[in-house]
Amino acid sequence: MNTKTSFSYSLIALALWSTYSLGAASDDVIAGTPPTYSTSGNHGNNIFAGDGPSLYPNARNNIMNTTGKPLFGGSYSLVIGESTGHDAGNASGNAKYLLLVGKSAGDSMWGTSKYKFIFGELAGWNAGGEYVYAFGESAARRAAGNYNFSFGQDSYSSDAHTFGEYNFNFGRSSGYNNSGSRNVNFGFHAGEGVTGSDNFALGHHAGTNVTGNHNFAYGQDAGQNTSGSRNIALGQNAGQNVKGVYNLAFGLGAGSKVDGYKNAAGVYGQSVGSNNMAFGKYSGNNVVGNFNLAFAENAGNYVGHD
Repeated sequence: MNTKTSFSYSLIALALWSTYSLGAASDDVIAGTPPTYSTSGNHGNNIFAGDGPSLYPNARNNIMNTTGKPLFGGSYSLVIGESTGHDAGNASGNAKYLLLVGKSAGDSMWGTSKYKFIFGELAGWNAGGEYVYAFGESAARRAAGNYNFSFGQDSYSSDAHTFGEYNFNFGRSSGYNNSGSRNVNFGFHAGEGVTGSDNFALGHHAGTNVTGNHNFAYGQDAGQNTSGSRNIALGQNAGQNVKGVYNLAFGLGAGSKVDGYKNAAGVYGQSVGSNNMAFGKYSGNNVVGNFNLAFAENAGNYVGHD
């Protein structure tokens, strides 16, 4: 390298360095507006670009490129976007190892929030939990449980705080208002409004409003409004409104309303319908009894009714 080239590189390096400064914590590196430090706390080892955030105590070892001057109390985190991570962790020191990307992603994060990957506008808003992965606009809002995965707009978000764990949701609004645990939902609004656990829903609006456990729904609108457990619904509109257990429905509209009927005193009759099998379009609907087999279109309907 000749002397002229070396001198040019030196000038470039000097020009770049002139845009940087050191913060009040001497080991912070700042490119842009300096941050606002709290009067107490253990700050330091941060890299800031853009609008300097306001720091709670314990905000250290972070890389932040933000605008909007968010408040931030996390540590060991990467934060990128407008108002991203605002009020995350407060002054608790319990927000650590975060990757927050997107406008207002991770906003108002509270409680113990560690090992979280939040990507999307307003994703992870007002949420807690550990080992959380949320991808999509407004995904995983108010979700405070651990080991949850959500992909899609409003996926696994809720109107109130939920504490379910080990849930997997893929699709717009999948798992919305889901408070159970170990549920798997694939599809537009699949598994919405579920309070039970260990359920599987695959399909447009499949497995919504389920309060039972260990149910399997495959197909558009299949397995909706199920309060029973261990039921299988395969096919569009199959296995809806099932109160019994161990029922199998296979076919368009099969095995629905397996829920018994009430007498004048409002008491269910001989059963709510269990261990029934329905194969065929609209077969096995409105079943009260147990151990019934319906095979063919419209077969085995209104079993057990007067």
